[in-house]
Order: sequence, then C-alpha cells, then structure tokens
Amino acid sequence: MRRVLTNAILLYWTTFFVALGATCTLHLEHGIVAAYRLLGLTHITSAVADAGAGWLTGAFGVAFGLIGLAFLWALVASLLDESRAGEAEETMRLAFASGAIALAVLLLSAAAMSVSGVFPAIAIQLGAMAASYLAAFAERDTVAVGLIEDQETDQPLASSVRAELEHALHRSRGRSPEPEGGV
Repeated sequence: MRRVLTNAILLYWTTFFVALGATCTLHLEHGIVAAYRLLGLTHITSAVADAGAGWLTGAFGVAFGLIGLAFLWALVASLLDESRAGEAEETMRLAFASGAIALAVLLLSAAAMSVSGVFPAIAIQLGAMAASYLAAFAERDTVAVGLIEDQETDQPLASSVRAELEHALHRSRGRSPEPEGGV
C-alpha cells in the first residue's frame, strides 16, 4: 500500500529546503537575507544584510542543501521499496530532525542579528514541520493497522492467537480475564 500523504510531505520539504539552499547559494553576498525574504520577512535593514554576508550564507546554503538531500533520500526510499519501510522511516526521522534544527538555528541567527518579525515566520515553518512529521507517522501507523486487519481476515488463526496473547497479558498483570461464556 502506497503512502501518498507521506510522499507528498517529503516532496514538499525537499523542495522547501532545496529552494532555501539555492537561494543562499545563488546570492552569495547576501543570500541569508534572500532566504529570510523567501520566508516572508520583508523589513530587513542593511546592517543585517552586512552581518549575513559570506560565511553565514555559505553555511546555511550547504546545510539547507544537505537537508533537502536527506528529504529526497527519504522520498526515494519510500517510493522504491515498501517492504523495507524501516530504512525510509529512519531517514525520514533524520531529515525532520535536521530540518527542525536548521530552522531553529536560523531563528537564533536572525534573533542575534535583530531581524524583526522572525519568530512568527519561522515558528510557522517549525509548526508545519511538526504537523508533517505527525501526519507522516500517523499514516504509517494507519497503513500498519490496515495490514494487520487484512491478515486477520485472511487467517482465522490470527484471532485465536490474539485471544491467547490478551489472556497472557491479563495473567502477567495479575488479573484474571472474564470467561468467554460470561459468569
């Protein structure tokens, strides 16, 4: 079963971070200012533009490019092989974590340079990233539950195994399960 929502989320974050990385790279002198403008910050002073020259722009350009590559890697892993979904999930966790860290560092650097209005713009992106993470893993759980239910309808033995597992769980907790006949 294909995970359409997860793949769309991964594609979105791939393009988002690649666009930020390309913006930083193509405007080498003031690329960080261009990245802030891409995020919706329009009131950036010349002092901020001078502070974000060179090394900061290059560092964020490389970081955003690598994060975009991590999201692309997760997307390709998700599309190619559904039977090895564990590897795609680990890559997706890595991509989301590194993206959140990079956005947090971008927020801290903007606060250090006194960029006005930076918190709402980046907080929205961090919130969207958190919602995307939760949606992707909720879809994974939904797909897993669907597979288990399909196996139960295909195999009548699965229901008896489940009943035995529940009985063993109740015994391990010190509770006795109610008899099936109801006493």
